[in-house]
Amino acid sequence: IYCYRNPKDVAVSYWNHIKLFRQGYGDKAADFTFPEFFDEVFTQEKVCEYALWEDHVIHWLKEANAGKILFLSYEDLSENTERELRKMVSFLELNVTEEHIARVLDASTFGMMKNNGAVNLSKQTGNNDFIRKGKVGGWVETLTEEQSVFLDVGIEKVRKAGGYIRCSL
Repeated sequence: IYCYRNPKDVAVSYWNHIKLFRQGYGDKAADFTFPEFFDEVFTQEKVCEYALWEDHVIHWLKEANAGKILFLSYEDLSENTERELRKMVSFLELNVTEEHIARVLDASTFGMMKNNGAVNLSKQTGNNDFIRKGKVGGWVETLTEEQSVFLDVGIEKVRKAGGYIRCSL
């Protein structure tokens, strides 16, 4: 199961993630302003030692088109968690009861995850913002118009490769 997210929200989320894990990314990366992070990390070909967002998504999209992987979006999960959970159950051919579905839905709410020490690594990071907001579209508060347009190019590449990219609810 591959869950992708609007790259604009990914950029903001990843920037906040790097700031929390100073030991893994180094002081320089952790101290980047968002514009520095965007220019020096997120828009580089080997971002996070992998690839640009669109290259990563397109790679896995090919596998999904072969029927090997279920492709889900964070935006769809946020909009209707139950619908997307049922897609996962069907894809994995799981035999679950309605009680199981209800328990998973309850355990996967933002509030429950933020308060679950097995999921929320705030104690390890020493910062309460490991699970920050869980919202779609927060990028509008951080990205400039130029940064947004840059990421629109990647979104369009994924769409041309057959991907369904949702950028809002």
